[in-house]
Amino acid sequence: MMNPIYTIPDSITIDPFIPAGFARGPHAQTIVAHKMRSTAGVVLKRETFDTPDRDFLAIEHALPTENHQFPADAPLLLCLHGLEGHAGGIYMLETYRQAFGHNFRPVGMNYRTCGGEMNRTWRMYNAGATDDVSLVVDHLLEQFPHAPSISIIGFSLGGNMLIKYLGEGRTVPAKLKSAAAVSPPFDMNLGIQKLLHGMGWLYGFRFLRTLKAKTRLKADLVKDRVDVDACLSAKTLLEFDEVGTSQLYGYKDAADYYTQNGCHQFLDGVAVPTLLIRSLDDPFMDPNDVPYATIERNPNLYAAITQQGGHVGFMAAGRRFWGEETAVRFVAEMLNSSSF
Repeated sequence: MMNPIYTIPDSITIDPFIPAGFARGPHAQTIVAHKMRSTAGVVLKRETFDTPDRDFLAIEHALPTENHQFPADAPLLLCLHGLEGHAGGIYMLETYRQAFGHNFRPVGMNYRTCGGEMNRTWRMYNAGATDDVSLVVDHLLEQFPHAPSISIIGFSLGGNMLIKYLGEGRTVPAKLKSAAAVSPPFDMNLGIQKLLHGMGWLYGFRFLRTLKAKTRLKADLVKDRVDVDACLSAKTLLEFDEVGTSQLYGYKDAADYYTQNGCHQFLDGVAVPTLLIRSLDDPFMDPNDVPYATIERNPNLYAAITQQGGHVGFMAAGRRFWGEETAVRFVAEMLNSSSF
């Protein structure tokens, strides 16, 4: 296992992570931070828009108060949630609060089937669904033409989607100026093994339970593409991806799905200043998946690889949520240090 690294420009004011004394260890960071984040100080206003495949996407416009009006030239911040999350999740709310302090107009994306509203078609979402990310980015830039820039922050699976979106070879908008990925799974084949044993199995079971519930709701739409009974009988997240996710999207199997979408292979192509935040004790990830050499050779990649922090935890003393704070500060200060 490599040592923690911080490769952040001197112009960016980010402190190293020091965990809160009462939340030490990977599971304490992951669970206690989840429980202690606040839901206050954010009002969400949902918007839905149609997609080219006759479906829809739902996004949440975050405001500090019900009637708040952002200036027309406020920079945009798009936030991408993790597996089985939604745009109103607590780490998303913390990100919006941090964004208000840096004068962003924050927006959260709900993936298909997420956010409490089932979509119309057979599609759900997966780690490689960057076409939907692209649709939301383009929609926001059209909706707010006076915004000088857009930045993106992704968490966990959303971090994987973000890196793939940035590095897979598509042309990203010129207004996309900075990004940050918090707790991304660089190698999904390694990461899934962490969710098959011990506490990892419990985390995986939590995801599996809600994925099965959605499969039941969409059974009539997906039954011609997957074996619904096999999906509902899956005992682990790996089994579900083997008979469900991979088959729904045309992959050979779960390993093929993980191999084709793991974000480590897209890091070389990232051309936007991007911060990668990961903890080496993340209970969802294998610490050996951090691609140090790739990070070092791409000048657009910056790293905050910490010894502790859990999964989307990063709870520091004083009830500070260092992951969200650091991600927002990075994307904001990168905007300030560059010209539009």
